[in-house]
Amino acid sequence: MLLLYAILLLIVIALQIAGAVVAFLYQAKAEEYIRTGIEKSLSFYGGSKTEEKTYTVAVDLAQENLDCCGLNSYQDYANTTLAVQWAAVNATDIPDSCCIQNTASCGKNQATDPTLIHTQGCLIKMEEFVKDNLLLVGIVAIVFVVIEVCNLVFAFWLRNRYK
Repeated sequence: MLLLYAILLLIVIALQIAGAVVAFLYQAKAEEYIRTGIEKSLSFYGGSKTEEKTYTVAVDLAQENLDCCGLNSYQDYANTTLAVQWAAVNATDIPDSCCIQNTASCGKNQATDPTLIHTQGCLIKMEEFVKDNLLLVGIVAIVFVVIEVCNLVFAFWLRNRYK
């Protein structure tokens, strides 16, 4: 029975190591995935359909929590190829979620005079968030692997001792 436990634990450890290797190899693609996601979200931002409203809520949450605005900067909301829905209706306005103090209509006319809004884009902020938390995730993963290896060694020790 202990041998079965040890074999299953060994498989779990191997899968964790494989997952870590895959994550490390695809780390460079993270920026591309983040950029694509934000671009898609901004293209639907401000729309009236249910799916578009979902994107609007997601972008608002990101901008409020990360203190950012747009993909590269607040000027993305004036870009008719990036923020298609928003730019068509709000030429001089920025979403209220970009405001330093989020109040109703605080983004009004901020596209030309950005004094009350965050001007840094969300791409940089999200990359920083991922990089900052990647170390923590790595440390936690290493701790789990060490605990599992200790369990594996202990299982083999018990098996050999009480054989």
